[in-house]
Amino acid sequence: MFKEMKSKALKLFIINICLSVIVCNSLWADGEILRLPIQEETLAIADLKGKIDRLIQSPKGVLERFTPKNLDYKNKLVENNKVTMDVTKKILGFKKTVKYVGTLTVTHLDNRKAGFDECYAVLEDFFGSGALLTDHVSEFSMEICLKKTSEPFAEKENYLVRFSPSVKKADSYGGIVGPIVIDIIKDQVDPIIQAIRQEIESFE
Repeated sequence: MFKEMKSKALKLFIINICLSVIVCNSLWADGEILRLPIQEETLAIADLKGKIDRLIQSPKGVLERFTPKNLDYKNKLVENNKVTMDVTKKILGFKKTVKYVGTLTVTHLDNRKAGFDECYAVLEDFFGSGALLTDHVSEFSMEICLKKTSEPFAEKENYLVRFSPSVKKADSYGGIVGPIVIDIIKDQVDPIIQAIRQEIESFE
């Protein structure tokens, strides 16, 4: 009997710890911004600033070029600066399908980073997406900073470009699923950067 009581007490203790972790994760995550690894590359593109200004006016091409990584997707639809699709991912051994709605905006930042000529902000919010996504992530953002490295009047313009991505956790972030959703968003950083680069390079 003593062993049975001890076993029940241990189980209750473990359950309380697990619940505490889930609750605390949710409390700590309220609006927390997770900084992702910074990437830098050199681009040889004439009038790069002017071409990014074109993205500000219409980011639709970026969304059309964007191909999700490590996700199955279908029914992709791009309207202006909004993309909608059904994405499927295996989570904890089970395939989960969720509605993905991303609204993309690109803006010029007045306060540029030290050592750079210009900085821009790329923001994608997930308002209207399925709960599996919005319960854990509210938005993805990325700061893009440019520094011209070529000499004046050079035949080609070279720029050092720094991409600084981040994810804002939703108020309900936590438990086992939260980190999995964050990893899904992390996987999309390279495809988003590639889509931005391809769209810029397509401008004459």
